[in-house]
Amino acid sequence: MSLNAKHIYPSVIKAFLMAITITLCLTACSDEMSDLESDWDTLQLLPFSQSLVEEGQNSTRAITLPDNYSVYSDLYPQANSQYATIHAYLIANDAVSSEGDFTFNKDAVEKTDNGVITKTGWSSNVTVKQGSNYYVYGFMPASLSSSIAKNSGSYENKAVISLNNLDAVTPADVCIITGVKGFDNPITNSSTTGSVELGSFSYTGKAKGSNYIYLLLDHLYACVDLEYSLETFYSTLRQIKLRKVEISATGSKKHNLTVTIDGNNNAIYSVSDTETSEASGTAVIYDKTETEAESIPNILEGFLGVPGFYMPGMPNQIVVTSYYDVYNRKGDLVRKGCKADNKLNLRETNISRGQKRTVKFTILPTYLYMLSEPDLDNPTIELTTE
Repeated sequence: MSLNAKHIYPSVIKAFLMAITITLCLTACSDEMSDLESDWDTLQLLPFSQSLVEEGQNSTRAITLPDNYSVYSDLYPQANSQYATIHAYLIANDAVSSEGDFTFNKDAVEKTDNGVITKTGWSSNVTVKQGSNYYVYGFMPASLSSSIAKNSGSYENKAVISLNNLDAVTPADVCIITGVKGFDNPITNSSTTGSVELGSFSYTGKAKGSNYIYLLLDHLYACVDLEYSLETFYSTLRQIKLRKVEISATGSKKHNLTVTIDGNNNAIYSVSDTETSEASGTAVIYDKTETEAESIPNILEGFLGVPGFYMPGMPNQIVVTSYYDVYNRKGDLVRKGCKADNKLNLRETNISRGQKRTVKFTILPTYLYMLSEPDLDNPTIELTTE
């Protein structure tokens, strides 16, 4: 801190008192730093989520989970990892003590050949104090506009989380924390055993290096899983590189969600959905437009899955816009910037939160002739199953 000359007291006594005050402040700060170093620790995370696939996936862990929960990194389909961030509120003494984020890096996940996780891919800036009791609440992705409040005057295993201005369609898998469990050892340690229970949100800070928390996540949106494939004969002639996929719902509005959490209730939480007056935007759910063509996967065998998420009960049609480039089998670019629009009718479905709908798209040529002039090749995308 710098002092302007006009603020320096002429009195020697006052100067002496100021020096004492500064010394006391420095001593207090030093004590706090010592306390921080000895009692505080980073809270490490491994989240589990309800699977969007029809059958639960097997796991090689010794942790007992509710039915149909899987390690987040094992989920299919999975949103782009840039949206895999969890914001956590830590409640102590019936008030918000601190908050922070857990961030997922898909490329940092490491497993053995038999599927045992050795690196989870999650990093944390959330800290806890040894011996302190917390309730942990939160949501994904961390970028959402949010607030937290007491539920019926208390944070004891219950809370009210408000998520505001959510788009009706989104590239993010919007989730809420529905249970937490603390362990002394990470999942990478084979001795780590125990169970993670729905509706339990309490956590007690442990000694430095022993703070591991497992979270249960529930999906607040439904999923539309777009599976792109090539028509069989066409795949012998051409390669397709998907550049970008957008989904939009014309006329849809943004939503405010109020999630009322009550761990003492069998339902665990309930959701109140309010439509706003603001129009919902278009969601870019896949984007390789800035990526070098060589590193973009070809759609040749099998399919390329692209998940998007939408508000359940939305009455509008979803429009899927796909952008892609066409290459011959030698890798030469023969047509750039192809575009196809497909409409998906959601009015006839009754999908609820956490469920998914698989939609298959087939890329096939509208005409193919004069193969010596490949610029005439103009494929389209057809909706195979809805």
